[in-house]
Amino acid sequence: QALCQVWQDVLGLAQVGIEDNFFRLGGDSIVCIQLVSRLRQAGYVCQVKDIFNAPTVAQLSLILQHTESIALLEQAPVEGRTPLLPVQRMFFDENRKNPHHFNQSLLLNVKNGMSESDLHQIVEAILTRHDVFRMRFKDLESGTNFYQELDSAMVCNSVEMIELSSYEYIVSTCEQMQRSLDLQQGPLFKVVCIKLPDGKQKLLILAHHLVIDGVSWRILLRDLQVAVEQIKNGSAPKLAAKTSSYKDWSQFIKHFTKEKGFSSDQEYWLDKLSEYACVSKSNRIYIENSYTKQVRQSTFTLKPLITSRLLGSANDAFRTRPEELMLASLFRACNQGLGLDAVQINLEGHGREMLSKDLDVSETIGWFTTFYPLILINSELDNVESWVKYTKETIRNVPNKGLSFGALSYFSPEEDVRAKLQGQVDRSIVFNYLGQFDNVLSDLDSSFSIAPESRGQETLEHDTSRSVIFNARIVNKQFEVTAIVFSSDEDANKVELLLTYFQQALLEVVDFCEEVNQRNDLKNKIKNLDLLELESSDSASLIKLEEIIGLEI
Repeated sequence: QALCQVWQDVLGLAQVGIEDNFFRLGGDSIVCIQLVSRLRQAGYVCQVKDIFNAPTVAQLSLILQHTESIALLEQAPVEGRTPLLPVQRMFFDENRKNPHHFNQSLLLNVKNGMSESDLHQIVEAILTRHDVFRMRFKDLESGTNFYQELDSAMVCNSVEMIELSSYEYIVSTCEQMQRSLDLQQGPLFKVVCIKLPDGKQKLLILAHHLVIDGVSWRILLRDLQVAVEQIKNGSAPKLAAKTSSYKDWSQFIKHFTKEKGFSSDQEYWLDKLSEYACVSKSNRIYIENSYTKQVRQSTFTLKPLITSRLLGSANDAFRTRPEELMLASLFRACNQGLGLDAVQINLEGHGREMLSKDLDVSETIGWFTTFYPLILINSELDNVESWVKYTKETIRNVPNKGLSFGALSYFSPEEDVRAKLQGQVDRSIVFNYLGQFDNVLSDLDSSFSIAPESRGQETLEHDTSRSVIFNARIVNKQFEVTAIVFSSDEDANKVELLLTYFQQALLEVVDFCEEVNQRNDLKNKIKNLDLLELESSDSASLIKLEEIIGLEI
């Protein structure tokens, strides 16, 4: 019962049965991290891989370890210098024209008014628990950094109370705030309370991307809600104990790589890049980045029923995961729409793999994201089944969920390995599955709701090294794909065509998988029929069954 309750809270569901599959209910790798964290708080120890291997409450309960007390990790304020993770190194390598302006943000309606004192208490509690927001960067070329001491001045600089005379100034105010972060002087995290003439309030929360990612937002929003509830109940905000620091994780990844902890992965990455390099350039997707300020966006959505099948039953056919069906469809779209037999798609991972039993970053805020190339080559794939199986196998053969690629690219003790991995990757195409968004804000329903107004420009469009970013997510029970294109008109048209074929391929793959499920169901029914039932069936029905399921009756 306790496990079912945790699942219900994480998935935002009213009821969960002990035989319900976590992933069929809407879980994904990011939600897995939340589940591990919640279970840990409830006194249960497990890893993300355990949930993949035992995706029901009944199965997971057999392998969960219960402990009365979880070892408390270091709680003192983090000090000193933190090694940059590969994704941060990539950021500084890009030599952006305005590195200070590369943010993530959220604009909320405040259901109950917040005072300036309340906001200061909340922000101080967040800064105390999440040291990464105190990080400052001395040198914008090398990324040399340090942790600024938390004091009242830092809290004040991280809070803004702004009164507006009209709703029409909301967007311009957000624009101004988006330009207010500073990597060297700070702040890198800010909460802005916007007071409107009718007494209502909006809350703009923004942070520089160098210190936050998608998983971090879930942690931050939950902490925000906890702090608000504590103040409402008359007590000062007191958030949960810290998990392992971003500094500890960065140091571990660097040391682990230099000590050849990823040595077995190295050959895989070098072989894959070499294989792709051998493919004729005319048969590879290439979209030139024009560094234009003009950005084009195109979006398509799948209906809730199709989305439900994509996330659930369609995966029964070949024991796939939703992301594998998505990427098989994108690969097929590149072939059918653009005539390409080889693609290199850069994938984003959450980067919080359990590589050490001594580290727990399930509740740690920071930019953990990993980038790695998924190389897909069409070698006589002649039907939907072969496309799906090939893509599934290719993805599952990627070592350590791709984390080792960036680590080896920047931390390998072998200079030639670093050069090869950094030099042979085409980062122009990115696919990012952001997971379920329907339940991300479920914890905030009592205090906040999403505001419809623009949050302002989070980044300068021409400050990107990527040409096309496909962002996929689940919103309002619908699968949504948005293609963000930084390129010429000709290439933008190419991406528009690709997006159309992507949607068609998704429908084709889901339909085919459902047909396979129906065939399998019929086979099982026939196998379970007794002789008398078969003899009572007319010959026409039996012939039809033979055609459907390929059995000799």
